[in-house]
Amino acid sequence: MATSITWASVGTLEFGTSEQPLPLPDDYGMAGYSLGGKKGHAGSQTLYARTLALKDAGGEEATLCIVDLMCPSLALFEAVVAKTGIPAERLILAGTHTHTAPGHFYGNSFYRVFAQPLRPDAVFEPNLAWIDELGAAIAAGVSAAWTSLRPGVVGVGRADCYGVARNRSEAPFASNPEATAWSAPGMPGEHA
Repeated sequence: MATSITWASVGTLEFGTSEQPLPLPDDYGMAGYSLGGKKGHAGSQTLYARTLALKDAGGEEATLCIVDLMCPSLALFEAVVAKTGIPAERLILAGTHTHTAPGHFYGNSFYRVFAQPLRPDAVFEPNLAWIDELGAAIAAGVSAAWTSLRPGVVGVGRADCYGVARNRSEAPFASNPEATAWSAPGMPGEHA
C-alpha cells in the first residue's frame, strides 16, 4: 500500500536531542512480570532515554523524554527534575512499556511489590540509590539535549503506518468472535 506524508510547517524554534544509555544492573527484576518475573541481564541491545528539548521564539520551553522502561515513576520523575532544574510542568517523562527493562525504581508500594520479582529490601522502602542512579542517567540525557539546541522548524505531519505493530496473541485473537468485525472495511484492522 502506497502512503504519502502530509506536512505543514507551523513555525520556527530551537530544538535539541539526545540518546542516553540507561544502566542495566544484573540484580534487578524485569518490570512488568509481577512476582513471577525473572531477573534480567545486560544483553546485546541497549536501553535508552531519548530526549527532545524545545524552545520557541518567546522563550517557552518544554522537554519530552522517552525512557526504555515499563513506565516511569513519580520518584524517578522527581529525581530527574531535581538533577536538571527543569520545572516539573515543563517535563514529560514517558515509558516505552519495555518489559525487559529493570524495575525497582518505584516510590509507590504497590509497584514496588507487584511490578517485578520481589526484593526483600524493596518492600517497605524504595531503593533510593537505584532511583538516584537511574535518575542521574536520564538527567544526563535531558541536559545533553538542552546543550545541543539549534535552530529548527516545527510542523505537523501525517502518514499511514500499517504493519508497524502486531498482535502477539494470534490464536486467541482468531478465536475471538468479534475479530472479523475489526478487519471489515473502515475498521482499525482493515489493513492489518
